[in-house]
Amino acid sequence: MLGNLSDIFILVVVALLLMGGQKDISGTVRNIGKTLNEFKRRQAEFRNELERELSPVDEMAKDMRKDIYSISSETKRDLSDTPSYPSYPRLVRPASSINNEARIKELERQISDLQKELERLKNDGKN
Repeated sequence: MLGNLSDIFILVVVALLLMGGQKDISGTVRNIGKTLNEFKRRQAEFRNELERELSPVDEMAKDMRKDIYSISSETKRDLSDTPSYPSYPRLVRPASSINNEARIKELERQISDLQKELERLKNDGKN
């Protein structure tokens, strides 16, 4: 496509030469400017609406990340506070780590669901 400024400049010069045969070139340029401004305005409206619709999903994802981080920190703290025992195989895990792991898996599943929903909303917005 148009990779650098010189390509754009050449395109503008060619467009002006093609329109040079018209008597009212200023009106044509004015209409092109109006069309570009309208396009930019609609693009900004679309972006704002998309961000407004997706902000609750982003907030939920942030909250879940905070929950996962706090659970992870709590688990690490619990593990570091655990006294050292001889190297016997552990047959039973503490109940708190089982609950934390289940909660982590549930939060990861919810994050995955939210990410899928976010992608779906983004794709719907593009169509």
